[in-house]
Formats: sequence, C-alpha cells, structure tokens
Amino acid sequence: TAERRSERAMALAAAAGAVLVVFSSIVGVEACNGHASFCMLPFNQFTFPGTHNSGSFSLNIPEIIEDNIPLVDVNAILSCYYDCHHMNYLEQLNFGIRFFFPDVCIRDGIGEPTTLYDCHSSSGTNAKGLAWNNKFAYSLQVMKDWLSVHTRQLLVVTPDDMHADVASKEEMWANAFAEKFGTCFDIHHTTVVSELPQQSETSCVRMLGRPGDNITMGDLIDRNLRMVVFTVGWRDVIATTWTPEANTGAKSKDLLEHIDKYSRGLHPLAPKSWMALSVYGAASPPDFSMVDMSKPYDPIWPVMVGVDAMKKTDLRCVEKMAESYNTDLFQDDSNPYEYFTEKECENSICGCLGYKSPLEPMHQRLLDQGHSVLLVMGDYSEMGEKTSLPQLTQRMNFANLRRFLDQPEPVKSWWDCNWPAVVGVCVPLMLVCCCCCYAMMICLYPERYGLWIRKAWERHQEALAQKRMGREQGREEARAYLRNANGYGAGAVPEGTVVGVVGVAPPPAVQMNHNGWYQAKETE
Repeated sequence: TAERRSERAMALAAAAGAVLVVFSSIVGVEACNGHASFCMLPFNQFTFPGTHNSGSFSLNIPEIIEDNIPLVDVNAILSCYYDCHHMNYLEQLNFGIRFFFPDVCIRDGIGEPTTLYDCHSSSGTNAKGLAWNNKFAYSLQVMKDWLSVHTRQLLVVTPDDMHADVASKEEMWANAFAEKFGTCFDIHHTTVVSELPQQSETSCVRMLGRPGDNITMGDLIDRNLRMVVFTVGWRDVIATTWTPEANTGAKSKDLLEHIDKYSRGLHPLAPKSWMALSVYGAASPPDFSMVDMSKPYDPIWPVMVGVDAMKKTDLRCVEKMAESYNTDLFQDDSNPYEYFTEKECENSICGCLGYKSPLEPMHQRLLDQGHSVLLVMGDYSEMGEKTSLPQLTQRMNFANLRRFLDQPEPVKSWWDCNWPAVVGVCVPLMLVCCCCCYAMMICLYPERYGLWIRKAWERHQEALAQKRMGREQGREEARAYLRNANGYGAGAVPEGTVVGVVGVAPPPAVQMNHNGWYQAKETE
C-alpha cells in the first residue's frame, strides 16, 4: 500500500542518514566542524571563523536624507556604510562561517514590540537611523534547517549590539532561541560533562562563562547541543580587539600592529582571556549637513558638496576595507609559508616551517601567554585574492590541537634545508652522466647515434682545410708582390725575408718613414 511504501522510504532515508553519519565519523568529513581530531579539542580552545554584523546584507536603507541631491545616489552611498556582506546566512554557512555576530533590534512602531530584526543601526533604534533586514526568527530558522542536514557541525551566535529600549534584553534574546531550539541549557565555568543533557533534536546551550577544558567539541556535538549562544553581556566573557580608535578607517598594516600589541602583552589582558580578533574596519557615514536645499538660488552648491561627500565615503567603504584586510591577513592554503620561518626550532637545524598568515604567529604568542582565540571575524568574507577565513581558522585549530596535545610546531624538513646543495651537486653529475652515456652510444653505434657528430666534424675539417688553402695562397701572392716591388724578378725571395700569414715583413733595406709606414730604400 501507499502507507507501507511511505514508511519503507522513511526507513531507508533514516538508514542512509545513519550510514552517512557513521561514514563521516570514519573518514573525518564534517566530524566536529571539519575534522575528526577536533572532537577532542576543548570548546574553549577552538577557533571559529566568524562574521561581524552577520545579518547586514541587502539592508533596507533608512531615509536619512529626505531631499534628493542632484547627480548623487544617496542610498548607494549609505549602503556602502550599512551593508557588511554580500552573502546571506545560508551562503555564509556554506562558505564555512560558524560564528555569527549580528546586530539585532526592534523597530519602533512597526510589528510586535518583542520582535527582533537583523539590522545595522547608527543611532539607537529610531527609524531614521536604522537599516533593517528580515526578522531574526527567519535567520534562526535558516541555521536550524542547515544544522539538521550537517549533523556534525556546531554554530555559535552572539549579539554584537542589541538596539532595543526594553528592560529585559537578556530575556528577549533567550526567548528568540527558545522558540526555535527549546530552552537553552546554561553552561558556566564549573559545568562538567556529566551535567550536559542528551537531546534527540538540535538544541542550544547558553554560555554564561568560559567553560572548563573538560567540555570538548565532541561532547557538545554528540549530545546534539549544537547551537551555542552567548548572552547580551558577552563582553564580560570575551575580550575583543575592537576599538573605535584603532579599527575606524585603519589600513591592514595599522590593524595588524594593533592586534600584535595584544599578542606581545602591550595591551593588558586578564589571565586566560578568551579572545576575539576583530579584523574589520568601520566607515563613517557621509556628512550631508552642509547641503542646504533651501537655497534655490545656488543650485551648484548641493551638487559640489554631495559629490565630495560621496568621494570621501567611497574611500572609507566597508567593502573596500574588507577586501584589503582579507587579502593581507586571511591567506588561504595556497599561499607559501613565509611568517616565522626564521625562528629557530629545537627539532630542526634550519628553522621552523612557518605560517601562511601574519595572524598565525600572533595566535602562537597569545597561546604562549595562556590565552585562547575564540574566533576571527571580518566583513565580506568572500572578497580578496587567495584568501579564506575558514582555511585560516582551520590551520589555527590544528595549532590549538598541537598545543593541547603538547606537540611541537611543524619544522622544516630535510629537503627544505638541503635542496640547494642537492640540486647544485646532482644536476652537474646528471649532465656528466648523460654525456658519458651518449658518448658510449656513439662508440657502440656510430651509424645511428654519431651521424650528426661525424657530419659536424667533417664540416669543421673542411673549414680548416679552406683556411689553410687561403693562407698558402696569401703567402704566394705576398712573395710575388715582394719580388716585383724590389726588383728581384722571378727569382726567389732573398734569404731573411719573413712571409707572414697576412703579409710580408719588410727586408733589411726597407726603412720606416716619419708616418710609420715602411718604404723601400731609394736608389740613385
């Protein structure tokens, strides 16, 4: 019957899903966020790839400037400031992002007073300064659906800023997840593994503090607690490198130097800090305050001011800054090892293998100080050349794992150290051997392998014979000339006359004039 066929199809689908999970666990595909070995890594020592203002894509731009400015697309300028991504949540997930830092807010006078929206606000929650997107519940549903398919993945969501003029922000934030994942289980620094519940459906945990090393990525994934939520007061738990002074309009070099100060202890950090590396800049919104549309007698003025504001804003566009940061700091696996290569390693006589991104040596120094990096986050993650934030964080997680297992960092191999000497010795020897082998083949099989050499030799001998004939002919002509010039007639050249290859040396009677030329002695 149709019911039995339906039940059989559902059973086959469930069996196929179970086989896929087992196979994934065996081969390491998606086994704990990308690799099977990450399952043993404590959650507090795992590094996630994240996005800043994760829901800021295709935003509805607020009408900050109500009047139209000639020749200026105001919304295009403002989207450069408000938007932080081209990719939506699903595209970010498929790209490899696992940590989301959205701005959420309520819209005054629109919808329910408890409805959260993805947004990006420059001035609190007032509608004039709020660029908004979909309801945040839709975004959570996308994440839940994605997790139901990728059963060995874990996601983290933290509110970057929550623009809501309400007394219970924490309750509003918790309720948003409870509607999709059920009531979140609270984890703090004293929570042990045995206290974690086993869930049949994808559920959430709320981080109230940094957990201990006993709670691993595998523990959370195996118990289906695969949505990790930080509270509105996350800044009490996570130490971020973001500062308005350092990040606003910063170039890659300036931002790198700022992060490096944390890794060298020049910026104070609490012991065993949980770090968030904020690799993104901030653009300033355009200032149209000088545009006075109440001056109809001066139509050029608003055009000039508007175009100038557009140029200045374009130079500080979030997308342009993100492309530069990603290219310079988020190197993918195809890049060479060029950072920290000069450092001496105990197990190598020629130095460390090094790292592909300048952030990785800083990560090492933070680990040396007892800190850990929870996430690296940026904007427009897909922008840039030879760049990949997920690949960068995966390399950092392998470094976290080596540190957790007390294993040394990779060193240069014997070939890395000695390849110039090997090439310098082997290449000449190979050339000599090839020449010897060919000479032997010529001797053994002259008609086959020595034909072109024999022809070349014959041409060379022929050229030498022609040169000898030329020299002999030149000598004969020189002797004849000398006999005629000195009146010897057809007799032989007098003894003592030297005939050269080119000409004839003068006889003893020949003298040199004052011009340096030889001439015969005049007779009376």
